Amino acid sequence: MVRRMVFVGLAVLLIAGVTNAEEQGMEKYIELLRQDLRTAKVAVITEFLPLSEAQAAEFWPIYREYELEIAKLTDEWLALLRDYGENYGEMTDSKAKEIFNKVIRSDKKRLQLKQDYYRKMDRALPSTLVTRFFQIENQIEMLVDIQVASEVPLIE
Repeated sequence: MVRRMVFVGLAVLLIAGVTNAEEQGMEKYIELLRQDLRTAKVAVITEFLPLSEAQAAEFWPIYREYELEIAKLTDEWLALLRDYGENYGEMTDSKAKEIFNKVIRSDKKRLQLKQDYYRKMDRALPSTLVTRFFQIENQIEMLVDIQVASEVPLIE
């Protein structure tokens, strides 16, 4: 819960806009926050995804690759959120359409990544475990998305 609130705080700061000095500090803050979130996710996955020792040896290396790819998409999403914040007060139709299209492309990339990694994990593990992992992943993702969405103001 605390980690989600910190993430929401970060989203609000990005939307509000920050100076260059604050932004440099924020980059360090983002990295610390990401580390906390990664640690929390691993703890949740470990608790709710029952893996044998052999299955764990197959799963965790693939998961680490997946997380690296998710981090790249998160970088794009944060840049999109920052762009929204910078333009929020003077949003034009053109900029709104551009941001919307970027959101859709981002969602498609995330979905494609999940499909790709589902197939990759499914070659190494039983489908029930892989599906369970993605259920856990989606639940965590939805919780964070709801928290962030509740803090992002609608376009006026």
